Amino acid sequence: MSGTGGQSGAGGASSQYANFATVAQIVQVQCGGSGCHNGDTSPTMNGLSDADLYKTLTTYVSALCGKCVLVKPGSPDQSAFYLAQMGLCGNSLSQMPLGCVDNCTPPDYLDGIRQWIANGASQQ
Repeated sequence: MSGTGGQSGAGGASSQYANFATVAQIVQVQCGGSGCHNGDTSPTMNGLSDADLYKTLTTYVSALCGKCVLVKPGSPDQSAFYLAQMGLCGNSLSQMPLGCVDNCTPPDYLDGIRQWIANGASQQ
């Protein structure tokens, strides 16, 4: 996953990454590896159909990230999926993907996720 282009934020244009397809790609590439999101302490994320992934994202409450739902449509600052990748869950949860240094979600993808959530987090 390489990120270029796509602006968002105050006065920015719509991000090319502000869609469910980007979120599904991030889950496929970044989540579900060995020891991650395997259902033990966090929701299973990888290998789900789009419908099941969307349902998980919009219903699962993260106990480690302020008891926020993973994706709260319209509210990126109350969405654990976004907050965790930004490293904003506090001391209870490391920045995701776990232990990221060179493999953190690129900023333009994070902007897209934020914008997608702010726009209502449509599955379309």
